[in-house]
Amino acid sequence: MASLLLGLAALYWVAPATASDAPEISILQLGTDRADPRALEGFRARLSSRGQSSVTEYVDLNQTMPGLLQSRVGDNEKILVALGSATAEKVLASELTQPLLALMIHRAEFLRLRARYPDREGFTAVFTDQPISRQFAAVARLLPGAERICTLLGGTSGSFQQELASAAAGHGLKLTNLLLKVNDKPQRALVRIADQCDLLLAVTDPMIYNATSLRSLMLSAYHRRIPVLGYSPAFVRAGALAGLFTRPYHLGEQAADMVDRMVKAGTVPAPEYPRRFQIIYNERVAHRWRLALPSPQEVVSEINVTESGDRAGEADE
Repeated sequence: MASLLLGLAALYWVAPATASDAPEISILQLGTDRADPRALEGFRARLSSRGQSSVTEYVDLNQTMPGLLQSRVGDNEKILVALGSATAEKVLASELTQPLLALMIHRAEFLRLRARYPDREGFTAVFTDQPISRQFAAVARLLPGAERICTLLGGTSGSFQQELASAAAGHGLKLTNLLLKVNDKPQRALVRIADQCDLLLAVTDPMIYNATSLRSLMLSAYHRRIPVLGYSPAFVRAGALAGLFTRPYHLGEQAADMVDRMVKAGTVPAPEYPRRFQIIYNERVAHRWRLALPSPQEVVSEINVTESGDRAGEADE
C-alpha cells in the first residue's frame, strides 16, 4: 500500500524555501464542493501557529471567469490547496502547474482524478477515508465474535474488493462483498446478504450511502440485528453501532503539516490517510443488544500502537 501511494505523487518541485521566501498558499474552492468549513479552520489555525497565516489567500472559483484561472491564481511560486474533489478536478483541467494538495477528498476520487490526468505532476491529497486495515482492526476490537463481515459496494468502491478481501483475511475474518449496480436498492441488497452478516462494514460510496438512503439502510440493519461500523457521525445518528472517522478540523491540520513539509523539502509528498481518528458508539443500540464494548479510547490506543509498529517495521526494511 505504501508503495502504491508513493507512486501516485510525483516527487518534483523547486529548491526548498526558507522562511523569508516561502511560497504563497492559494486556497481554492467551488461552490458545488460543500467541503466542511472546519477543515479550512484547522488548516489556517495550524499555519498560523507556525507564523504562516500571512501567506495564504482564498480564491472562490465561482467568482473566477472561465479561462482566467491562471491569471487569477498568479505565479508559479505558490502551493494550491483545493477544497473538495470538484475543485481539484477544475484545477487539474486548467493550465495551472503548481503543486496541488486536495483536501476533503475520498481516496477513490483521488485515484479517479490521478488516472484521468496522468501527466499532471505534483498532485497529492489528504484522504477523508480511513485505511482499510484500520477499519478491520476496529471491527476485530469492537466485536471479537463477529467473523462474517459484509460490505455493499458500488461504482466508487467496487475497485477495492481485493484489498478488502486481503485485509479481512489478515484478521481471520470471512468477507462477503456485494457489488451493486446503479439501479440496485441498497436496502434490498442488505436483505439478500443479511443471513451472512455478523457486521456490515460501510465503505465510502455515495451510490450506497447518501442523504436519501442512509436512514432507511441503518434502520433495516438495526431491525435485522446487524451491527454497522460507519465512517462518520451521521451513521451513528442514523442507527449504526459505531462510527470510525476523522474530524474535518484535524484533516485541515494534517494538510497544513503536509504543506509545511513541501515548503521545507521542496518536494510533493505522497497522499496520506488521516493520522488522527476516533470512534464513537450508539449507546442506545449497544444497550438494546446488550453489547459490552471496549472504551473508544482503548480501541483507538490499541490501533495506534499497532500502526506505529507497522510503520516502524516498514522503516527497518
